[in-house]
Amino acid sequence: MKFSKLYLLFICFFSFTTANAQKTAFINEAKLLKATSGYELAVNQMDTLKLQMQTELQEAQNVLSNKVNSLFKSYNFSNSETSEQIQAKLSETDKIKFNLLQEENQLLEKQAKAKEEEYQQIYKDKVGTILEKVNKVVKEYCKNNKIEILYKIDVLEQALAYYDESKDVTEAIIVLVKK
Repeated sequence: MKFSKLYLLFICFFSFTTANAQKTAFINEAKLLKATSGYELAVNQMDTLKLQMQTELQEAQNVLSNKVNSLFKSYNFSNSETSEQIQAKLSETDKIKFNLLQEENQLLEKQAKAKEEEYQQIYKDKVGTILEKVNKVVKEYCKNNKIEILYKIDVLEQALAYYDESKDVTEAIIVLVKK
């Protein structure tokens, strides 16, 4: 146990000294993305689309739930009964209806999965292209300025007691992204 703590301390010290020997800089990713043309609009559109898809899915689930409740209205089922026990108590006509409702539920699950895949593709097309452009500019900036490590200060802020603000390259990268 003491060996592993000592080993961890050594690794942390080695990483810290290695990081200090390298040229480092900081970037405020949230500020950069906010300043990137079209980013906020694309994210807002994606949020709206996600909410619309979730609403449609919830409405379809509610309709299906109402159909099941309507079918079971004349039966007295307990919450602990399994699907097989429920089917055993149903009339032949209601068994057919119940099977159709189960198939409808499976189709609804497939539709939900398809909508999620559609959302992911649209997100990739709208937001992903913007992020790719920003990442390309960031990488080029770091290569041109021989920056070996670029920290996201908005992610690290709470873990850092201090950082040299002169090493914040956010504004310089914003200028490049806006070109």
